[in-house]
Amino acid sequence: MVRLDRCKDRFLGFFVYSTVRSATIKSHRVGIAYRLAQFILLIYIIGWELIYKKGYQAFDNVSSSVTTKVKGQGFVPINSSIDKSMDKKDPSYYQKLFKFDTNKTYRLMDTADYVVPPNEYNSIFIMSNFIETTQTQGRCDEEVTKPKAKCLIDEDCLILGDATNSWNGIPTGRCINSSTTPGVNVCEVIIGFGIFLFFY
Repeated sequence: MVRLDRCKDRFLGFFVYSTVRSATIKSHRVGIAYRLAQFILLIYIIGWELIYKKGYQAFDNVSSSVTTKVKGQGFVPINSSIDKSMDKKDPSYYQKLFKFDTNKTYRLMDTADYVVPPNEYNSIFIMSNFIETTQTQGRCDEEVTKPKAKCLIDEDCLILGDATNSWNGIPTGRCINSSTTPGVNVCEVIIGFGIFLFFY
């Protein structure tokens, strides 16, 4: 009989509503309303917010920017045209196209010349034309530490492939003595400084 009374008290105690001031209201109607409100709130959070609307996977608009960086020197032959008789499918096409010719004069361009800083968001600027201003160029020996900079004869400085991407200038095709390391020959390069005005 005692067990039945305890079970009855615990069951009825489930439907007891307590306020913040710890006022106990022994009313079945108030207790049922209290538990029903909790149940509806639980169903709303789990069923509606989490399962149906997938609130844990909330998305927001992305705010980002893209920055490009270009390194290396560029060179353009002056008063010369590309030999259109070359076959583009030839594996050595680009090697022949960018072969240094000692009989040609080249214009040197570095990253300050052909990289255009972005002026507005969501846009990209590509140099399509330039007007050359005063530019001075000079010849000197390349650093010994650069790839394929060491040479024995002039022919070693003619076909260098993409090794010149990290060089300080463009090769002239001449093999000269190094001014920093005696007894070592290196390729001669043209270096220069200039200002270009760009039009887009």
